[in-house]
Amino acid sequence: MFHVARYLRLSLENLAEAERFINQSLQLDPDNFEARLEKAIILISAGRVTEGSRLGQEIVSQGTSEQADKAFRNLLPMLLNAKAMEQAAALARAAHANPNSPPSVLKDAAWLLATLPDPAFRNPSLAADLYERIPAEERSMSGLLLIRAAILAGQGEFEAARIMAEKAREVGKKEGQDVFTESADKMVEAYSQGRLWHP
Repeated sequence: MFHVARYLRLSLENLAEAERFINQSLQLDPDNFEARLEKAIILISAGRVTEGSRLGQEIVSQGTSEQADKAFRNLLPMLLNAKAMEQAAALARAAHANPNSPPSVLKDAAWLLATLPDPAFRNPSLAADLYERIPAEERSMSGLLLIRAAILAGQGEFEAARIMAEKAREVGKKEGQDVFTESADKMVEAYSQGRLWHP
């Protein structure tokens, strides 16, 4: 039944009917991951961001590695597009709460919590904890070095953050990762001036 709800949401953009079908599906199987994720997507799409985000947080915090990854990848962009930074930060905290969160989710959650523009939602210490859970062999990649730089800056260690961002820039050049090189340039400039940077 959740396939009907997905069809109604994607093809017909009929969110009310999609929600009706997804609720029927969840009555039959309340633990169905796909149906629960679809309901969170429908709720956020319908403008009920807080309600959808709460369900998404449950899914991300309690799911398997694959479920946490799929839910996080689907819901985070929706929350960011809705400019729902509080809910996006809560989704990142849900990823932290799940010991099964895969490295891809840990990276994105750490980056988000280290670089959110609103200091009320930024959390460098939680970002640092997420970063430490990423396998050590991945931490020398340019994107991970940028996360570490943002965490250091968030903790007030601007000189160490600048050095880390410079290292990320060099590694990014070697990797051919222009996007990381550009971000690193902006971060080096901000950290040299003793200020935080956010995308």
